[in-house]
Amino acid sequence: MTFRRVWLALLLNPLTACALPGYTDAVRSAPRLEAEYRYTTRAVSADGETVIGDVSNAENTWTHAFRYTEADGLQDLGTFGAPYVYSTAAGVSADGQVVVGKNTTADFSTRRTRAFRWTPEDGMTDLGTLGGDSDAVAVSRDGGTVVGYSFVPGGERYHAFRWTETDGIKDLGTLGGSVSVATAVSADGSEVMGYSDKAADRDYRKFVWTEAGGMKDAGPTGSSK
Repeated sequence: MTFRRVWLALLLNPLTACALPGYTDAVRSAPRLEAEYRYTTRAVSADGETVIGDVSNAENTWTHAFRYTEADGLQDLGTFGAPYVYSTAAGVSADGQVVVGKNTTADFSTRRTRAFRWTPEDGMTDLGTLGGDSDAVAVSRDGGTVVGYSFVPGGERYHAFRWTETDGIKDLGTLGGSVSVATAVSADGSEVMGYSDKAADRDYRKFVWTEAGGMKDAGPTGSSK
């Protein structure tokens, strides 16, 4: 079976992951991994060579993001360490060398999340926050720009962010309301797309953000968030 057929099968039927070369051995050797586990596939790199997702034990006491390639098998991306016991992958660069997602703490009553960016050279890097919890949603094709959202000080408000190694995490603001979420980014990271409310009545609109023009209204979302 070619690798492209393998990842297609993964997306259509996740149970096929158990048949991936090296998958079972890699999972069983992961830290604290019990005999039974479950996983979710999240995305495939544009070149078709890398599958990302998360693996958890049956008791759901931990979840780890993973990266799978035919050459390397299944790679446990780990977490930031205690108190973070959950990590979930959300996006992958075109060449599969950059994975983004979030780390989450175990305590439901005081749960915290932090956005991460993973590379083979640097491992898992904390991208910081805008003052509260953060979540990385997507990464540019070249892997240099990460987008998502983070809570900001002052209650249940969250804003879209854009992260680069040069500028760090940047608040993209809103269209006039209290919330915004970045959901996609252009290949070179120069444009960010997502949705935001315009006022307190939660009239959600699509947006496109650029460095030069800031956040611009791109029309209705077609749904209520």
